[in-house]
Amino acid sequence: MADETAKAGLAAAGGGALGAALALIATRKAAAAPPGEGEFSLDEAAMNLLLSIAQSGEAIDDSTFKALTELAGLSDSIDRLAAAFGINVLQNPAEIACFRILVGTINVPIQLPDRSIPYGMFLVIKALPVNRGVIWVANSRPEAINVNSVYQLIANEFVEYRIRNSKQLWLNTTRAGEGVVCTVEQTGRGT
Repeated sequence: MADETAKAGLAAAGGGALGAALALIATRKAAAAPPGEGEFSLDEAAMNLLLSIAQSGEAIDDSTFKALTELAGLSDSIDRLAAAFGINVLQNPAEIACFRILVGTINVPIQLPDRSIPYGMFLVIKALPVNRGVIWVANSRPEAINVNSVYQLIANEFVEYRIRNSKQLWLNTTRAGEGVVCTVEQTGRGT
């Protein structure tokens, strides 16, 4: 009797979780292509949902483990179902971009180059380890000159920004010739 009750509870939880997962995926809008044959992916929210389902029980017996494994195996089917409804599945970017910027003159801010940042990704700006001064990061040229409007980086320190394009940021320095290296994940060549 207890075994039947446990199975019924697991079926209800699995059905509810599957419904929640489908609802979550149906609300997603992303620009990535659907997965290829034999591939599947889940975004952070869907993965957290599955993890919370898996961690909700105090003890996982063999039947619960099997049910959770089957539920996790459904992600490929869910991705294909989402693709059939025209909903693109979120995937990690395929490439990275790295570039180095040197600030040649004190108090002459320079703008970062035009580089798109994919949605949800960070632009990482790291001060070169050989820097002896301070790099200032700001939103505009005037702000890059004002010490009260900048984020300061010392040697080997980094900062991450979720922005649309790296050209939104400006750099300045307290010593000529100081620099940074930047990196960001990319969705394709030249973006």
